[in-house]
Amino acid sequence: MSQTEFQQKVRDRAIRLFTYLQELVQLRTPQVRDVESYEAVIWFSEIPQEDECYSISRGSPLEDTDVWLEIKKRKEPVCPALPAACRGWIDPRVLLRSEGEPRLLDRIFAPKEDEQNSISQPNSSEPETGQWILLSEQPEILEAWKSYLADRWLPWAEKHRRWLLVHSIYGRLFTIFQLQRSLGETYEFMLGLGLLGWITSSGQTVRRHILAGQASLEFDSNTGTLSVRPAADGVKLGLEMDMLEPSERPNAEQVLALERSLENTAESPWDRGCIEPILRSWIHSLHAEGTYDGGDDKPSSINQVPKVSFAPAVFLRKRSSRSLVSSFRAIIEQIKKGEEVPLGVRKLLELETPEAQSGVESVEKIETHDTEHAETIHFPLPANEEQREVVERMSRDQGVLVQGPPGTGKSHTIANLVCHLLAQGKRILITSQTPRALKVLRGKIPLDLLPLGVSLLGNDRDSLKGLEDSVQGITNKYHRWNSKLNEAEIKGLERSVFELKKIRAMLDSRLRELREKDTFTFSVSNGAFKGTALEIARKVSELALTHNWIPDTPNPLASLPCTRLELMRLLNVHRNVTVDRVKRTQEKDPLFE
Repeated sequence: MSQTEFQQKVRDRAIRLFTYLQELVQLRTPQVRDVESYEAVIWFSEIPQEDECYSISRGSPLEDTDVWLEIKKRKEPVCPALPAACRGWIDPRVLLRSEGEPRLLDRIFAPKEDEQNSISQPNSSEPETGQWILLSEQPEILEAWKSYLADRWLPWAEKHRRWLLVHSIYGRLFTIFQLQRSLGETYEFMLGLGLLGWITSSGQTVRRHILAGQASLEFDSNTGTLSVRPAADGVKLGLEMDMLEPSERPNAEQVLALERSLENTAESPWDRGCIEPILRSWIHSLHAEGTYDGGDDKPSSINQVPKVSFAPAVFLRKRSSRSLVSSFRAIIEQIKKGEEVPLGVRKLLELETPEAQSGVESVEKIETHDTEHAETIHFPLPANEEQREVVERMSRDQGVLVQGPPGTGKSHTIANLVCHLLAQGKRILITSQTPRALKVLRGKIPLDLLPLGVSLLGNDRDSLKGLEDSVQGITNKYHRWNSKLNEAEIKGLERSVFELKKIRAMLDSRLRELREKDTFTFSVSNGAFKGTALEIARKVSELALTHNWIPDTPNPLASLPCTRLELMRLLNVHRNVTVDRVKRTQEKDPLFE
């Protein structure tokens, strides 16, 4: 097989592989047909026209800001106090209900026993003696009530109703903020434009936005202000059609043309001059009778004729595999354009290169077995043999999978591997499904190495600020870089490492000697004492009560334990003793062994 034929075969198999993965992900993704099925939805048309509320769909953009929606916390108006003359003629709790105008009771019951007691209500149990007091017979109370109602309560009720409108939308938005915090990165906060309302031919009711982009919900705890803005890494407005069956969608060529048009306006969702032509083109491509409505209100009814309304809304929903599907689609397009298929993908395709088939090792394979730095492992954190095994496998394999339950040291291992690969001059890309995992890993990287990497830990403003600081730090370090000084420092550090290795080798050798002393078998006094040093020492200690041992290292200033004559006699006996006499002595005294 020629090289050209091999490359074509690789591309064909790779396209089929990623097409299969794309379709598999789409099949496993549950369909959500109604936007109201999401965790929370707020329509821009619901935002009250009050001083505390701002909506970009209804007014011009705020100066020097990218706010789409802003709700400020308003203090609840205090209900005016009831006149003393009217007390007892109405339940005070009724006054707090600003929805309807309150009314005084037509009559109240006053007991005779104690006219100063609280006045009973008509439905309360009546005392044995007393009398009913009619409101119609109390002109001074009616006058006081009318004055209170017109001058104080009605103006308060108007303010309170307006406060309720703001408070309601503020509470819903604050609930979304809390849900987003509690649910974590598995949920996303999005902006939706172009609401499709349609009862499809299969009888499915669809009410979903066909354009969706990333949004950010922020809370200023100092002022109590909630604001909706574009996400820190951009809106990335895109088409969504997963709520429709494949046969119900516009054809692929029309969708591709709309996506290309959307690329130029993906960061300008409120430019109706650019967005509305895309929405109109999409609905006209979908159905012969499809219509577009540029209103902000969601449609009150849905029928068999599809209709798209501008109807902007923000919503919180569970993250789906849309980004994964888009990635697979982009990979397929790149392969079709002639991009080279990576070696790792070729291994999945189970294809051998022509060089491998002819017995010649490929250049890529030779490069993967680079052992230039195999002898030196640069781990700044404590390591074990399993981590060193990972490095060894990485030097000879295309990929290494390390798995384990939480708390087993995976992040610790990754931090060591990052430092080791950086020391080899390699470039490392670390990705994660959630920003939390990246933050944990970043906390384990030594502080001296953090400025060498670009970190983006999420799509919020703090993460974007961290990215800017990281890039700025690398730029500053690059401008201050002095090759000669750094080369001299590197050589000095290499010499230090070499000396430390020598010391370690010496210590290892000494440890081996000490271990050998604990395991080597000795024979002392013609075999009278056999075993390890510890065993012989234990036996000598046991015989200490029977024999008066001479110390190994006597004190040179101490007096001899015996006279010179006794010492010479002992030496003469030791020299002249025979083997037979030793055996006879051992038979008489077993402790002499």
